[in-house]
Amino acid sequence: MIADRYLLGRAGRTHLSIRTQAIKRVWRMDAAAPAYPAEPIDLRLLLGGTDEEPGVAIAFETGETIAVLIIDAVGGMATIPETEFFALPQVFGFARDLFDAACCREVEGTHPLRLRRQLNLS
Repeated sequence: MIADRYLLGRAGRTHLSIRTQAIKRVWRMDAAAPAYPAEPIDLRLLLGGTDEEPGVAIAFETGETIAVLIIDAVGGMATIPETEFFALPQVFGFARDLFDAACCREVEGTHPLRLRRQLNLS
């Protein structure tokens, strides 16, 4: 069984996982930011949170481009086999534009959503 490594994080009340092999860089928003052509996507606001604190930015590959997400916090890392994720049902509409699956087992006290390899924010 092949397992991927994931960076765990939180945006508002939503816990998420991002494949580490796609991540280019992680930095605090109150530090000097590297230059990326992509406009940052603030997941905190998209998921009903606030941007009162600086947050953490994550640059990652989405196919041929690099996207930059802003979340509240980065947690640990976890190895999670593909078989421990289940696809989000169609009823989750907007969430399916950002996430493709949820972990069916608890990881660090939560069931994180898995960030899609290709974000659909059009």
